[in-house]
Amino acid sequence: MAITNTNAITSDNADVDQILQTVHEEILQYAEKLKQISMYMFENPELAFKEVKAHDCLVEFLIQEGFEVDEHFHLATSFKAIFKHGEGGHTFGLNSELDALPGIGHACGHPLIAVAGVASLLGLRKAMLRYNIAGRIILLGTPAEETGGGKLKLLQANAYEGMDVCMMVHPGQSQVGQASISPTLAVQSFEVEFHGVSTENHYCCKQIFDLQRIRNLHMQLVPLGMVSMR
Repeated sequence: MAITNTNAITSDNADVDQILQTVHEEILQYAEKLKQISMYMFENPELAFKEVKAHDCLVEFLIQEGFEVDEHFHLATSFKAIFKHGEGGHTFGLNSELDALPGIGHACGHPLIAVAGVASLLGLRKAMLRYNIAGRIILLGTPAEETGGGKLKLLQANAYEGMDVCMMVHPGQSQVGQASISPTLAVQSFEVEFHGVSTENHYCCKQIFDLQRIRNLHMQLVPLGMVSMR
């Protein structure tokens, strides 16, 4: 689909196909550089929390591109790059994973994940500027995905605070040019302390039953807000 007279197109009259084409064309403009970054990471695998080369390479590129970058965002090898346009709008988050696996390097495809995050940031920036779309894009460099819980540490440090949605690209077995969008399961652990009350003998069976119901919760998927405890 060809775009003509793009200066006249705004967020009010642009359709999704036009916006997606702009994103696609912008990413293609950076294809060679993104490939170089990805191959550099692939050839220099680094384990959890030691992703210095990957971190520095990505940060250098993002700064050169004019993004606002927090070079060591809560963790030594994490970073946060921001693009903001206009006032209001939504905040969209992206993740770029950095670490490799012991012995097998980047078998999980993190160089592709990393540059996919950067590519998305570049493409979205172009579309927001061209069509005057207000909002913020935040790209997080997330170390220690394989071991060490890098994203968990960032989550605990409120690194994802303020995002309306956050996504990541992950390679998989599929045809070239095909992709799917699906939710993933997030797991968080917590401790719960229960305070019981004294009861008469003829009510003890009820107390035991209530306790058993509580113990059974660990075998269930409990949606947030389903269980109310005082």
